[in-house]
Amino acid sequence: MIYIHKDINFWKTKVKLPDSYLISTDIDDYEVGAYLPLSEEQEQYHNEHPDATPLECWHMQPAPEPEPTPEELLWRARDAKRQEIYDKDIHHYYIDEQDAYAGDTLRLKDKCGRQEEVEVGGHLYASNILTVALDEIADYSEQCAKVTDGLLSRIDAAQTAEEVEAIIVKGYPEMIHTTTAALQTKADKAIAKSPEAQAVTFARAMMNSVSLTASQALEMQVLFPIWGEKDAEFGKEVEIGFRLRVVEGESDTLFEVIQKHKLQADWKPGIETASLYKIVEAEHAGTLDDPIPYVQGMAFEKDKYYEQYGVIYLCILTTVTGYPNDLKDLPTIVQEGVDETINDGTEEVAVVHQEVLSCRELYLDRT
Repeated sequence: MIYIHKDINFWKTKVKLPDSYLISTDIDDYEVGAYLPLSEEQEQYHNEHPDATPLECWHMQPAPEPEPTPEELLWRARDAKRQEIYDKDIHHYYIDEQDAYAGDTLRLKDKCGRQEEVEVGGHLYASNILTVALDEIADYSEQCAKVTDGLLSRIDAAQTAEEVEAIIVKGYPEMIHTTTAALQTKADKAIAKSPEAQAVTFARAMMNSVSLTASQALEMQVLFPIWGEKDAEFGKEVEIGFRLRVVEGESDTLFEVIQKHKLQADWKPGIETASLYKIVEAEHAGTLDDPIPYVQGMAFEKDKYYEQYGVIYLCILTTVTGYPNDLKDLPTIVQEGVDETINDGTEEVAVVHQEVLSCRELYLDRT
């Protein structure tokens, strides 16, 4: 036999429970702790539905779902209406019936400033017209965002499920359908009206025509042409002193030509082309107090101090080109800047190459 009890749920036993137990066949007694024996039909329901509760087995049917509270109905309505907004198909912008919508407009505008053409959605667009399109996309996206924010605010302010369901998801601007010709017209007008754009274009074109120190060049690094792109395209002949950038991911390095040549795809500025380029570095005095930070590939100047990995070295030989080595591996060109350390027990006194050289010159002058 199987008994049901509100505390122990099911109790299977081979014999009837003695009279000392509170036994009943009235479901009302179940709540006061009575043991209720299941009939054959009820036992069969229990066997067929092992996850059913004692009361479900007694009534031989699933318990009805509880009616949701008004608060639960409100939460459900809010979630459903928010999802309806998020599912709204609004993120499109068509150029010649090709979808050119982009969310990362700032990154694409940066590329437009460096390249003649930029790819969006599998199609190449001239940078000048794409810049106009990206501005329109940004304005369109801002308008859509305002509508979305307004709808979400109304959902949050609603106090009942009925109020939420009455909110209609609408108010978004019409999707833009334009053409390359229309964008070109707008681009031409924008250039004519924009002194800032003209100034930047002029500055980019003139960067290698004016004399700039290394520090000045580094301050305006973004205006220099990029290797392989406009004003530094492959096949262009570059003179000594011509500066260009190599941009790879987050890396942006400024190089200077040290040997006249034509730019080639297989002559990428770096260690392997140290005879053609040098890295433009911030200016340092090259003294012991202001050593030059060493980068593989840079040329050396005699009697200047260089620093790498926290160690200072004195250059003993001027070179025209650099080397793909660390300073510690160039003993014929540099030597560690500290000859010896004297420790008197309380402080360390560093005797450096510069002082040794000064004493030697003074001695030679006297003799």
